[in-house]
Amino acid sequence: MGYRTRDNGLSLSRSPTMRPLVAAIPTALLLLLPLPSGIHAAPWAAWMPPAVAGLSGTCVSIPCRFGYPEELRPASIHGMWYFGSPYPKNYPPVVARSRPGAVHESFTGRAVLLGDPNIRDCSLLLGPLSTELAGKYYFRGDLGGYNQYSFSEHTTLEVLEEPVLEVPPEVVAGEEVELRCRVPDNCPQLRPRVTWEGIQELLDVSEREAREDAAGAASILALLRFRPQREDGGRRLGCRVAFTNSSLAFEATVALDVQCELGGVYGGISGGFQVIFDGF
Repeated sequence: MGYRTRDNGLSLSRSPTMRPLVAAIPTALLLLLPLPSGIHAAPWAAWMPPAVAGLSGTCVSIPCRFGYPEELRPASIHGMWYFGSPYPKNYPPVVARSRPGAVHESFTGRAVLLGDPNIRDCSLLLGPLSTELAGKYYFRGDLGGYNQYSFSEHTTLEVLEEPVLEVPPEVVAGEEVELRCRVPDNCPQLRPRVTWEGIQELLDVSEREAREDAAGAASILALLRFRPQREDGGRRLGCRVAFTNSSLAFEATVALDVQCELGGVYGGISGGFQVIFDGF
């Protein structure tokens, strides 16, 4: 289990070719998703997804906007992101900042403040992800002088080691069943491709995908429908996730527990996942 940064296609440097690619996604999300009513007139307010998820080794883009009292007329605005606490007196790790300065070693080369605070944009890019980056992220705005403010609004990052595979509590022979595989889709540089493994001999198979967006945090929902038979008991099915321009891949698997109509059981239960690093 683990991740590597060398071959997964991620680079958080502010190169001329990289910045338009990753910056376009947060901008689009901010335009499509309504900000809280009166955010520009509010004393201090911020908007960002309350929660966002990403697979280990990939990245997450966190769209963020903020507002401040209209009577303030700052010549320029700067900002920074904190991890774990919004208050400087608690000495939280600095994740990223809009002007040159030190950041915590955990985030060196792994965090970029994409947004321009001068236009109230505080969007953040994190990656490659690992479990120690999971937690709460807070933005602090600096309008100069005493006009500095740490917003209580925050995003909680969850780092996953596998896609989320959902199986009904009961699978009955002859009755249609649906499996769901949920995959985070918050990394602009790595778009997930979902495939189902072990389905070749199933009956009445149909597949469908949908994109879900929960307040700026996106995911791909892959659906698999089929009609299990008695001989499918113990058959192992898998949801495999790969990414364009990367050898990074993940797979979650489950062994079918098929019951007959009278309550008999044809197969045992087992589940698990694999993380595949093909080519590392």
